[in-house]
Amino acid sequence: MVEFFDGFDDAFEAYAKDLSEEEKADHEDFLKWFKEFKEADGFVNQFEKF
Repeated sequence: MVEFFDGFDDAFEAYAKDLSEEEKADHEDFLKWFKEFKEADGFVNQFEKF
């Protein structure tokens, strides 16, 4: 499961960096959730956010 989160993290960061400002605005809620997911301390907290 930890490997899944690591892979998800890397894949989403690569996806998000290529978004235009308009696309980022369209996906604001998801980008906010992802930031909170990244900032969660430890696997258990990340799992709860997921």
